[in-house]
Amino acid sequence: MDEITRTCISRIFLNLQAHRALITAAGLLGLSLQQLKREIADGTILTVRTGVGERVSREELIAAAMRVWDQATIEEALGRRGRGFSRTRSASWS
Repeated sequence: MDEITRTCISRIFLNLQAHRALITAAGLLGLSLQQLKREIADGTILTVRTGVGERVSREELIAAAMRVWDQATIEEALGRRGRGFSRTRSASWS
């Protein structure tokens, strides 16, 4: 796994920010801003409105990441910190 993928996955799963700017979310998921906006328009990714504009919530970002990468890749990227993380966290947010 390349370092960029490992870093993006870690930033998505381990950062506790409540939401991210669209451009940041797109970059973390390896999408262009236009691709992310298409997914938002299609209803695949939901956004929230804040005082600083439209954002992707942490939960939505994690759900999108789980569509981009398989669980084994996510757990490898997170190392010991991620064992079982994606299963337990996503289940608790359902």
